[in-house]
Amino acid sequence: GEEVEEDGKKALSLYRKAEEMHSREALTSIGFMYYAGQGVDFDEGKAFSYFRKAAGAGDLDALFMMGRCYMEGSAVEKDDRKAADCFKETADRGYPMGMWALGQSYLHGIGVQRDEKKAVALYQKAAGMNLAAAYSALAQCYRYGAGVTEDKAAAVEMYKQAFALGQGLAADEIGTMYSGSMAYDENNTSGFAKYGEKPMVAVY
Repeated sequence: GEEVEEDGKKALSLYRKAEEMHSREALTSIGFMYYAGQGVDFDEGKAFSYFRKAAGAGDLDALFMMGRCYMEGSAVEKDDRKAADCFKETADRGYPMGMWALGQSYLHGIGVQRDEKKAVALYQKAAGMNLAAAYSALAQCYRYGAGVTEDKAAAVEMYKQAFALGQGLAADEIGTMYSGSMAYDENNTSGFAKYGEKPMVAVY
């Protein structure tokens, strides 16, 4: 409503004042506002521009978002290699979401050569920093034997860790392991197909 729009304008004004003081966090925050159309009109071009400025000043959130923009083709030509490069740089600098995203790239072979073991190593490192998404990714790997030996018990434990860190859907995944039915993933939407074979997935 109007109140939300007014709050957005106030936030943008404050961020722009911070920007004048060379705050890289402010640049990133403005980028997020344009990226989400929150308090301002959606503008992916402006969003990317702010992310690039902030990333140039060393902000890892912004560099990660540049990776997302390259992955999505948002304001720039879709480029999976550049996306993976952005994720790798953030991962190398200790950014857990970057580790998870780069792990996804390796797991699915997007922008890099597929390497399930590298994916697992990245998920483990991010999980060690209490990233819920990394625990969920590890659970999937143990569940389907991607990069590790298939281990349903370990998968459940990983889902429990993800749930404890706030990822509610992890509980649903545990439910499918005990009460869901199995079906072939015809289009490999899970990304766990091996050697041309369609993977089995649990569904309600």
